Amino acid sequence: MISTSGSGQMLPLPMNEIIQQQVKPIGFDLDFDVVDWGTMLVVKRTAPSAPVAHGVDALNNSLGFGDPASMFRYFSRPPCPQAASTRDISATRESKDC
Repeated sequence: MISTSGSGQMLPLPMNEIIQQQVKPIGFDLDFDVVDWGTMLVVKRTAPSAPVAHGVDALNNSLGFGDPASMFRYFSRPPCPQAASTRDISATRESKDC
């Protein structure tokens, strides 16, 4: 899921299309669910299984690196993932069993 714009994303669709083209030769077939920034914020704060999430596996939104808490929230490994802000396809078996 990507947004049309917002929060510092100047040209999100062309930038994501470049990524899509670059990873296709190595076997990744990316599809985009393009939504407005407000919808992206709602999806980011809801469970991945929520209807508003459209069943997407990943969110590509801007991340404020000035706030260390935001880095921790996305890249830490808690024993059990949170209900929201987690789209982790690389989680350990233990965390998936929670």
